[in-house]
Amino acid sequence: MTAVACFSEHYDNLLMWSHYADAHRGIVIGIKFDGFLKNKGHLLKVSYQKKRAPWNFLTKHNSSAVIKTKWQDWKYEKEWRLLFDLKNCQKRKLKKHNYYFIGIDSKQIKKIFFGQKCPLSLRKRVKKLLEADHLSHVKCLNAETDESEFKLNFKHCL
Repeated sequence: MTAVACFSEHYDNLLMWSHYADAHRGIVIGIKFDGFLKNKGHLLKVSYQKKRAPWNFLTKHNSSAVIKTKWQDWKYEKEWRLLFDLKNCQKRKLKKHNYYFIGIDSKQIKKIFFGQKCPLSLRKRVKKLLEADHLSHVKCLNAETDESEFKLNFKHCL
């Protein structure tokens, strides 16, 4: 069985924070992508189109095109998808749901971006994990709304 992990080239897009980071209450993990991919799976750059890619449910013909095609109005996401086999993942059951994890070298983690509405309790847990796992090289940044433009600014955590 194949799984898909999604990544973006952007960490600072307002819509992305609203849609994918629990309305600015979550975090974004900045990784050094080239080393992250070593033997992990097949990487596809998403193609943004007007029309859906054709799909045959019986033969599963053109599955790669279907997996990497999204509606053109989502182009701002600048998404990449990593396909990998679930049997290569670590499975954990959390709150009645199965989650699958792929290991990465901790040196690949470069930054943690906290959403502007990220709870203090989550910030503290993340910082505690970074300290416990000897990840002092990871830079933490807080998001703030720009006063004059529709954008986010990021400042180093104290």
